[in-house]
Amino acid sequence: MADRPIERIAIVGFGEAGGILGEELASRGLTVSTFDILFQSGEAREAMVAKTLKAKVRASETLGDCVAGAELVISTVTASSALDVAKEASRLLSAGQFFLDFNSVSPATKQEMAGYFEKSQACFVEAAVMAAVPPQRLKVPLLLGGTYAAELAPRLSSIGMNTSIASDRIGIASAVKMCRSVVIKGLEALAVESMFAARRHGARWVGAAFVRLAPRRVDAWRPSWRNRSKAPGPPGGRPHVRAGPAGPCNDAEWSRSPRRLESGAVPPGPKRRVVRLAATSVSRPVE
Repeated sequence: MADRPIERIAIVGFGEAGGILGEELASRGLTVSTFDILFQSGEAREAMVAKTLKAKVRASETLGDCVAGAELVISTVTASSALDVAKEASRLLSAGQFFLDFNSVSPATKQEMAGYFEKSQACFVEAAVMAAVPPQRLKVPLLLGGTYAAELAPRLSSIGMNTSIASDRIGIASAVKMCRSVVIKGLEALAVESMFAARRHGARWVGAAFVRLAPRRVDAWRPSWRNRSKAPGPPGGRPHVRAGPAGPCNDAEWSRSPRRLESGAVPPGPKRRVVRLAATSVSRPVE
């Protein structure tokens, strides 16, 4: 079974991640089917079916029809639905089939999923997705966990996936992702709060310090910011979003930052003095 190539794949949940994976895998000549609860929704059905046709993925009317005959079943549903999907799939899958759970849920939830497969002949493997799917698509880094992770990993690599094995225990990969997210998102939140505090104290340009001490492109900001730049960034990358006077700003606003002030440019508004500090330049009104 370990040497047999994967030819048929079922994707449960055809949202952003599922749609990308389905399109990428189908483009490699694999037979891909998908099931999504929106196929049963009158309002969304037409758009979802059109999406599957564009991706060259077969739309299935039921979960059973979707997973029948698939060597690999990938679950990319919402976190609230992940447990129910695993439970139902454990009843439908048989020997030789792998269930790979992509969903961002707690280690305890992954362990509960694995418990459903203890009475099934199918193999459960957890996957922790360690980056956003859209930029890297099929090459997004995956941490695998579970008894069958070592058996599945080379087969996933053979179809273009980027996998590493975290542990033969269920929950370790998800714990790594969870703790990593706490650190990364915590630092992002701390940076935003620090810039808001600096602005309240009159240090309107102190946000530039975060850019000076970090990589040139700041991708941490979320697209919910209303002033996110719509200008394209570097080839293959996302738009430039920089730390500015009131948080993230676009390139036009960045032109009035200390980088421009140091070259002699003066931002609009009251006359200002550039006060040089150890790590940055802070602009404040002349008293």
